Amino acid sequence: AKLQRALLRGVEARASGALQIALRQQLEAHRARLARGEPLPALEDVEFKVFSQNGEDGILLYLLALVGWEHKRFLEIGIQDGWECNCANLAKHLDWQGWFVEGDPAGAALARQHYALDPATQHSDIQVIEAFVTRENVAGLLAQHGVAGVDLLSIDIDSMDWWLWEALGGLRPRIAVVEYNAAFGHERSLTIPYAPQHNRFAHHPSGLYYGASLAALEKLGQRLGYRLVGCNSRGVNAFFVRNDVAPAALAAVPVAQAFRENRVQSRSMSLAQQWQAIAHLPFEEV
Repeated sequence: AKLQRALLRGVEARASGALQIALRQQLEAHRARLARGEPLPALEDVEFKVFSQNGEDGILLYLLALVGWEHKRFLEIGIQDGWECNCANLAKHLDWQGWFVEGDPAGAALARQHYALDPATQHSDIQVIEAFVTRENVAGLLAQHGVAGVDLLSIDIDSMDWWLWEALGGLRPRIAVVEYNAAFGHERSLTIPYAPQHNRFAHHPSGLYYGASLAALEKLGQRLGYRLVGCNSRGVNAFFVRNDVAPAALAAVPVAQAFRENRVQSRSMSLAQQWQAIAHLPFEEV
């Protein structure tokens, strides 16, 4: 059994090493393309998945190649058990440090064990924080755990995403990834009202009553000094880059052009039906 574990670990280490080399080569290829002044691809064209749920790993590698980083630190809020999230690839293969935050105790415990035992991260400065984040407690939570110098922020909590990003406006990461709710369509600038204990399925059996529209997030991003540069092809996450670090070639993308329907939500209902199901519920126009 010991020999089997040793052999397996050796295979895993070689695979991880090969992937690290490939990722670094891809970083350099993106940088070279920018330096040569070639047209930049759409985010959908650079998607790939290592540990992210969709194609976020490829998109983040691409954006980081264009805007760089200062501290190689992330803050990701909403990770479930930490196996499939936006910053896992950075932590495991590109030597990033940072903070994972999860409100579910079981999920946070599994994530903490995962990153403590994984040879790629067990000696890294990575914290898994068990906390249900609200705009009332977020400042104290960040101070308590020494969160600072964040280059990448990811928010995916299926509820108060707009309100939480607004509360984190002083953090100033270079890149922000925020989940949007495609059920609201691309024209409406809406968020659900602030309610710290919001549960999307308790409020409506469809689970569609959560978060904010892409237009609402784009307006908030503008206010905080960010440009929307696109969404992933599955219609889940919006990607924002801070204006002062974005190269001129990485232009803002209009909401109507960036918007993608959520593929999972659209399996059972059309976009119009999704909105009709929840249109009677309270919203705030922002």
